[in-house]
Amino acid sequence: MSPSVLPGTSRRAPIASSCPASRTTRASPVAGAIDAPLNVVAGLVGEPLDLQAYRALGVRRVSIGGSLARATLALVRRAANDMLGGTFGFADHAIPHGELNDLMGSR
Repeated sequence: MSPSVLPGTSRRAPIASSCPASRTTRASPVAGAIDAPLNVVAGLVGEPLDLQAYRALGVRRVSIGGSLARATLALVRRAANDMLGGTFGFADHAIPHGELNDLMGSR
């Protein structure tokens, strides 16, 4: 694939190709075939690779899409299930107040 010419200019528009992280075994040939950075979306399906493995495949950007929000909602669901079962074990993994204050403090 090659970039297309932007309307009204002689400049070429970059094409950023994207694929779900579970398909990164095909990322290396794609990265070599396009004249743009290859982007993968980690956390959609399958087992994501680490950043070093993505780089080795020619990936230049790793997006997370809604993965962080979905991970957070999974934690909320586990907490709700704990509370429905009469336990509060989810709180064992909570960030202590002092650490939160430090994180949220001005720098």
